[in-house]
Formats: sequence, structure tokens, C-alpha cells
Amino acid sequence: MQKINDNGSLGGAFTRSVDSATDSVHNAIDTASEKTHPAVDSVADGAHSATDSIAGAATHAAAAIDRKGEQILDAQAQLVASARAYVHEKPLTALGMAVGVGYVLNWLLRKN
Repeated sequence: MQKINDNGSLGGAFTRSVDSATDSVHNAIDTASEKTHPAVDSVADGAHSATDSIAGAATHAAAAIDRKGEQILDAQAQLVASARAYVHEKPLTALGMAVGVGYVLNWLLRKN
């Protein structure tokens, strides 16, 4: 059996081989890292850009929904004001219409 030592043949050669292999692996890792870094940066930039686009679209949609909500509330207020004016001007006609609608709704709901 041979002895492994730093100044001898087998131990020193093995240590040098391990060191050389370690250096080669480190160099390969560094090279791969350098080559993939631009691709990772590009993907990250694309993801940031997509996120910004989605956020902009969501903000635009929220503003549009807000505007439509205000329009609906305005239309509702106008409808209520118009109905009040009609009931005030023609109370008997409005009462007759309410009774008629109530009768029709009752008839429809009982059939189901």
C-alpha cells in the first residue's frame, strides 16, 4: 500500500488533480453564469415590462368602471326624479299603474 503525502508522488498528484478539477468546475460555472446573465436580465426586464403594462391596463379599466358607475348613479337619480314628478303630476294614473304592475307580478310569481 502506498502512502499519500504532499511531497510524494501519489498523494501530491491526487491533490493536484483535485485542485485542477475544482478549478475547471469553477471556471465552467463562471463561464455559464456570464453567458446566462444577459438572458436572465432580458427575461427580468420583460417581466417588469409586462407587469407595468398590466398595471396600466388595470388602472385604465378601474377609471372606466368608475366613470360608468357615476353615469349609472346619475341615470338612477334622473329616473327617480322623473318618477317623482310623474307621481306628483298624475297621482291617480301612477297609483293605477302600480296596482296593475303589482297584479301582473303576483300572477307571474304564482304560476312558477
